[in-house]
Amino acid sequence: MEIILATLNQGKIKEIKGYLDDLGLDISTLIDLPYPISMEETHNNYQENAISKAQTVANITGKITLADDSGLEVDAFGGKPGIQSARLGGKGLTDAQ
Repeated sequence: MEIILATLNQGKIKEIKGYLDDLGLDISTLIDLPYPISMEETHNNYQENAISKAQTVANITGKITLADDSGLEVDAFGGKPGIQSARLGGKGLTDAQ
């Protein structure tokens, strides 16, 4: 069975493939597709963003798709930056930055 991971994030790809390794799945990612798929995270929670990403990619490719969303939630900052983590420092930052 083929599934697509709806991400370009190399860290997430490695992590999720590690969880699914023993299942004998043919796993592709957005990197493997011959065309770019643009997705914006416009929802107010991780679950809705993940569902939106999975539905977008599944609708375009016609394939089973797995997506996630994540962020940093710091107790001392009242759970911030949370869902906005990736946008906190601006576009184009690496994980280390």
